[in-house]
Amino acid sequence: MSMSMSMRNVVCRNGELRIALDVESVLADTHPYFIEMYNDKFGSEYKVCDIDDWDWVREEVEWEDFDGIVNDGWKYRADEIAVREENISETVCELENLTENTIVDIVTARTGVESEMQNWLTHNEITNYNDFIATTQKKSELGYHVYIDDNPNMPNRISENQLQILIRGTHNRGVEEQDNVIAEYTVSDAVNTMNEVIETC
Repeated sequence: MSMSMSMRNVVCRNGELRIALDVESVLADTHPYFIEMYNDKFGSEYKVCDIDDWDWVREEVEWEDFDGIVNDGWKYRADEIAVREENISETVCELENLTENTIVDIVTARTGVESEMQNWLTHNEITNYNDFIATTQKKSELGYHVYIDDNPNMPNRISENQLQILIRGTHNRGVEEQDNVIAEYTVSDAVNTMNEVIETC
């Protein structure tokens, strides 16, 4: 991957480097689990590879119904939700230690299950972060420098002074990289990429 000027400008900061780290489909492997729950409820046979669009669910069922399924998963069966990659707790620790002034917040757009999500993080030993934030506000408006997030709509919202490291999945494979949007498959890949950039600062 070639280093974009935007990425270098954002990561090579003299001051704080504020990073927003998403949960669902970034830290937590939620897509397979919630699709399984959806199939159980509606008698369907969807697989993760069928979910090729962010708004897939809106064409299949009322959003509130699926949102309820997801929240119930966090409330009652969070221990069945797997981490998306091995050694994720060590990776988050590496992320927090990128620079002396790096601040990592866990930032999710899911509300109503904050304690359950925090318990999941603790259960999986993901504890090296500054704050946990559940918000209904657009994440791009929160002022982070870097967003490690799978949301395919975020590239249209962040400024040229912000960077999204898009965590790839079937639901966002149509999003193209650009100056301030870099695609990676795991958080570990994102950390490695940022370390490579920091070495050139």
